[in-house]
Amino acid sequence: MNNEAFEIEFTNRNPINGNTKFGGQPDWYDIPQWPIGKTSGKLMKFVCQIKLSDIGLNDDVAKYAYFFISDNEGLDETWLCDGGDNAIILQPGNYVGDVQNIAEGPTLYKMVEKLLFKKLREKSYCSSVTLTSIKDSSEDYKNKLLGTPEFLQFEEYPSNNPENWDLLFQIDSTNVPFYINFGGSGVGYGFINKKRTEAKFIWQQ
Repeated sequence: MNNEAFEIEFTNRNPINGNTKFGGQPDWYDIPQWPIGKTSGKLMKFVCQIKLSDIGLNDDVAKYAYFFISDNEGLDETWLCDGGDNAIILQPGNYVGDVQNIAEGPTLYKMVEKLLFKKLREKSYCSSVTLTSIKDSSEDYKNKLLGTPEFLQFEEYPSNNPENWDLLFQIDSTNVPFYINFGGSGVGYGFINKKRTEAKFIWQQ
């Protein structure tokens, strides 16, 4: 496993075009490839983009990773790496799922109070991040890039060969400034293969 890791700090500042960020709209490196959820048939929600050179992956074919997930209210399959309701698209790359060639679509939001409304309302969320090199640990559930996955349950990788995969990101849904549903209080794990040609996602709760 990769012992190098970077803790994610959400700055709530507008990101510079092309940098690692959460929310907003993707800054596509190549032709837009907005993935379609298999269960709903609707556009997935854009969560984040990772500029791979920000974390030292400078010499590989892929330059960016874009993570999407279906709005899973009422869906039970978003945790499956091959269920068709989440996607990590690498560019340049050869993503094989259903996509539309559109540049903008559904994105992250947070829940806020609004005058004259009794219930919290959705507000679009977009933030740059600060990445801090950390000593990788299996004792807490940090939001991080690279490192060793801290599984909530059992060890689970996209295939039966863990040595073929590196952790790309880990997101604790209970410790982020936006709404994301990984089963209510879950942790999401993005993986990238050693060849940097394919990426997969799962979550556990």
